[in-house]
Amino acid sequence: GRPRILTDPAPPSIPIVSTGSLQFHFLQAATQGNLYLSTTQGWTSYRIGEVRSLVQVTEKTPPVSGVYGFGLYVLANQTDMTTTSSGRCYMVVLDNLAGARRLWIGKSPNCGTNFVAASILSMMTNGPWNTFPTPLGLSLQWHVSATATTIIVQANTNASAADPFTGLTTLLSATDTTSPLTSSVAAGMWGHNATATPEMHVFFDSSEWRQRFV
Repeated sequence: GRPRILTDPAPPSIPIVSTGSLQFHFLQAATQGNLYLSTTQGWTSYRIGEVRSLVQVTEKTPPVSGVYGFGLYVLANQTDMTTTSSGRCYMVVLDNLAGARRLWIGKSPNCGTNFVAASILSMMTNGPWNTFPTPLGLSLQWHVSATATTIIVQANTNASAADPFTGLTTLLSATDTTSPLTSSVAAGMWGHNATATPEMHVFFDSSEWRQRFV
């Protein structure tokens, strides 16, 4: 369940597992954050990998007015993915743009986890994000070849704290052949409050990083 990221002295205590969950707490618009596994793990060499986590969002006073998004990211070229006009990655995005809850694969060529500026590679609007009061098991996988990179999103709508990833089902996939991203220094989870009010909280727990060379 640990660690927890706090940006306020007294946010709600709603750990998904055990006594604490990683928490992104956004009090105002135009704020974002990301968390990654240490670069000492040698991410640059892996051609196949996965990041997965048990995810839940809490809106202080639903429905929220404005736009926010969160999810997982892979194949990033820098560790700080919140820098304006910098940082590239592939992302799985859960957002509420235009009042619709969407789940999509995005490619961010130069703006990090600013999901509003990312290109949509594949999207669904009738998925598990539509009914999301409970934790969702979420997985983002990548497969790098000589000419393309394939991104796969899986989810488990029956996830529980004791068993978050059994029964993962593929929801989206996309193969990028246009200047595909093929190397990485970081992968992890992210959140971005673009224009939303009031505050929101995104929880991540039971997170795993998995990768191999071939």
